[in-house]
Amino acid sequence: MAGAIQFCVMEYKHILYAFTGMLMLISSTCKQESLPIQISSCISDFTEIAINEVNITLPPLCPTGRWYENEPPLNAYNYYSPVFNPNNSNQIAYIRFDTLAPYQLEGALELHTFDFCTGEISIINKDSIVSYTVDWSRKDWLIYRKWFKDIYKVKSNGQSKTKIIDTNFSLSANQIPVWNGSGSCFAWAGDEWLAYTLDGGIKCNFTIFDENGVRLDTICELCERLPATTYIDPLQINMNPRKAGNFSWSKDDTKISCSAWAYVDYADMYGLFYYDFILDELVLVENLNIQAWYGEVTDTDWTPDNRKLVWSTERSIGWKDIYSGERKIILTGHENRRYESIDLSPDGKTIAVERLNRVNVNGCTKVERAIYLVNIDGTNERRVLIPE
Repeated sequence: MAGAIQFCVMEYKHILYAFTGMLMLISSTCKQESLPIQISSCISDFTEIAINEVNITLPPLCPTGRWYENEPPLNAYNYYSPVFNPNNSNQIAYIRFDTLAPYQLEGALELHTFDFCTGEISIINKDSIVSYTVDWSRKDWLIYRKWFKDIYKVKSNGQSKTKIIDTNFSLSANQIPVWNGSGSCFAWAGDEWLAYTLDGGIKCNFTIFDENGVRLDTICELCERLPATTYIDPLQINMNPRKAGNFSWSKDDTKISCSAWAYVDYADMYGLFYYDFILDELVLVENLNIQAWYGEVTDTDWTPDNRKLVWSTERSIGWKDIYSGERKIILTGHENRRYESIDLSPDGKTIAVERLNRVNVNGCTKVERAIYLVNIDGTNERRVLIPE
């Protein structure tokens, strides 16, 4: 057991990870029967080829500021966090924000599902304080968090809405619940703290729960290790993440990926990592400091064979084979186009992308958030046409 674990181990730890040669957490505790995956595709019926906009110089920001935060919206609706139904490549879920409605209005934020075959939109939930993120499990549960409190799950037909965790007030971007591949557990970085002290003064809160919100384990390898004194022992901070985020669970339930800062062989770097449940340690995938990257990481995901870690940055989407070392940038953006979140289809052929676009409208720059699809090799980027 890694040294970090012994300071914050839960009583379930010895049950879940008794044998390091097996898929401890997953095979013995979380892995269960799942529905067969539907892989036929109707996607082309509701998409259009994306025009690769040239990197033009737009007029001054209107109003001034960071364009993706302060410029006025282009359309009545913005779309966030598209995720595929893990049992059906023809369905996605997403959060829709009504840009014309005040935040306190109940319908300003809605959780939707969309079927590419029928064109049907289903409103699963309306909530003025729902987070902009959602995840869909193999057991057909959609999980989401409110900005100010609580984590909920709801079936994709809108039934059986259940509050599964009471949380404290927080706006932390790290507090995003993500399902494991089998849909029987989820991970959540809660209560603001992704750090802990060796003397037990601060506890790590990267936590594994079962599907009903019962706490199973705490993973300190994904939390920053803080010294109990002003002295920092280099041995205590090597391969220890800082500001970890963009978590994703592999389909075989054995790894959780993230972006983070960390000392690797005592050199500080920003990179892609994953926590390996079998090895009980953090593994470096890619040092982003030495590559031609395009902004900070915005999301990560895994291919169905669990070999490739896929990621998005503000201006790129790429993947790396964690076994062969093969690496490829499949898509690049520019100052007028950025990528915010990604999710792979269950057949591994398509990536759903939340994309920000900056456009010139009558001399003023405006922005939109839209859903795009792109093939895993970076070809055929196309926009999803939500029939509003």
